[in-house]
Amino acid sequence: MQNDIIRRLEKAGYVKSEKTGQDQIERFLSRAAADLESARRNLKPDADLAYRCAYDAIRNYGEALILAYGYRASVKDHHKTVIEFVRAVLDAKYGDLIDNFDQMRRNRNELQYGGRIPVALTEAEKAIKVAEQLIPRIWERTKLRLPQKRFD
Repeated sequence: MQNDIIRRLEKAGYVKSEKTGQDQIERFLSRAAADLESARRNLKPDADLAYRCAYDAIRNYGEALILAYGYRASVKDHHKTVIEFVRAVLDAKYGDLIDNFDQMRRNRNELQYGGRIPVALTEAEKAIKVAEQLIPRIWERTKLRLPQKRFD
């Protein structure tokens, strides 16, 4: 099933096969770690920023996962493609976390472009918890695709 979904994404033009260096993957992982730290640090003074950073942390781990599989997400529906790729690779038992990630994507889009009312502190706290729970799952799968270097 995983391969079927990835092939469907590729056929539709949402991902394309690309040879990727480990340095590219490491840049996404490094950015993601900084984003998650920023989310935690900015929770009280700026819940909107914390929410966006939590979302970006998950998305950047998802980007690293896609690269580790030898693909790159296209510009078309880029963020949604990251979520669908993560959904294809992770076990179904993480579906609720991935659904939360997708809701974060829609909310972030509204914050960024639609003039959504500010994020409540509790909403930002939940986003950070989702990131803290989902990122290790994505990382587990990413590591499996990186046999040439050991990450611990």
